[in-house]
Amino acid sequence: MPEKFTPGPWVVRHDFKAANGDLCTGVAAAQIGQGAAAVAWPCGTSDEQMLANANLIAKAPELVEELQFLLDEFEELFIKAGGERPFSELMDEYRKHPRVVAARSLIARATRS
Repeated sequence: MPEKFTPGPWVVRHDFKAANGDLCTGVAAAQIGQGAAAVAWPCGTSDEQMLANANLIAKAPELVEELQFLLDEFEELFIKAGGERPFSELMDEYRKHPRVVAARSLIARATRS
């Protein structure tokens, strides 16, 4: 299933022009090139906070990808550790595990449009 969001990687760029002509910082898709449109305009109470917010936003696609990978790996390990228990029982326990519930919820919230 294709993602609804602009695919990563995203990068922080300092060469976007504001309406008044000033250069400003934005987050853009890396693979689109110099003509890339921003995917986010981070704000902050200081330049340092704005840059930290931009860096966090830029890593969002990678965070979602890695979290999904960890969920898949955790599921595989969970099943292997289950021994003789019925598969349906293991999967039910896996799906209800608090960390799995939280991770799936985070992915859903991060990728919804």
